[in-house]
Amino acid sequence: MKRAFERCLSIFVGSFFAISPALAAGVAPPPVAPASTPYQGAHSQTAAKMPLKVEWFSNPRVKSDHWLDFCAYLANNPHLIRRDYLSCFLGKDNLQNWANYGGHTSWQIDPDLAFEIDEAASHRQAVFRMRMRPSYNLKRSDVLSVWGTPHSRHFNQQAEPQDLYHLQNGCTVAVTEPHNTFAVTELEIHTSLHGNAFSGPSFAEWEMAKQVRIARARMLFRQGRVDQGMVLLDSHIAQFPDDLGAKLAKAHIMFKMHEVSQSADLYKEIRNKANMSGNYTARAEAETALASMGFPL
Repeated sequence: MKRAFERCLSIFVGSFFAISPALAAGVAPPPVAPASTPYQGAHSQTAAKMPLKVEWFSNPRVKSDHWLDFCAYLANNPHLIRRDYLSCFLGKDNLQNWANYGGHTSWQIDPDLAFEIDEAASHRQAVFRMRMRPSYNLKRSDVLSVWGTPHSRHFNQQAEPQDLYHLQNGCTVAVTEPHNTFAVTELEIHTSLHGNAFSGPSFAEWEMAKQVRIARARMLFRQGRVDQGMVLLDSHIAQFPDDLGAKLAKAHIMFKMHEVSQSADLYKEIRNKANMSGNYTARAEAETALASMGFPL
């Protein structure tokens, strides 16, 4: 019995060191190389599919960063590339040439940045563009940090180099960079999915989009861009008239702008609608604001 046990032990030890010489020498084995994926750099395939973050718009690192994150989010969720959904983030659109077959819509965010969408009537195909001047300061290195090395490169009709990324969900991202500038001037997302892929945003995605638009309006107000913030809030309230959170944000901004009477009227409207809908949080916030302004409840 003892000899049999010793023989088994010697076989086990010999097999262990034969299989793992690195461990026998006291050295850790080399790490296993990760599987290749079209998503590389700071945003891996998993990270790029993370939910939309309000922080991108309410406290951006640099203005170019959060819009690049937004484009990466759309590229990984192509069913969201729709005019009505994009208006949540970009405000009132400049609708052009809309017909039964689809249409072209554009948004001018500031002198350096504009967005466009060419959308098929079926919502099964669309092209989303982010256009910017070189002064916007979006660099090719920023794009590389999101999508990694491009799959191919060619030249567009203006003979400008264009990097192409072919994503696993059927989308192609095209990034245009003028010669010798290292500054990106256009980013396009081409969708090519079929079937039920473009069924539209879910309820949760709509709710998050609303939060982001309100956060953007607050950020614009903090930056002193009050008119732009009000346009964004007004377009949101026109689209979602029952969103008491957006109306509270507008009433707060109006009070800060010393429009006390208009602000009080809006707080009273919010209080009445909150009573009817059972939104006690909104009612409490409106009543607290009215009390601080000296208005009777």
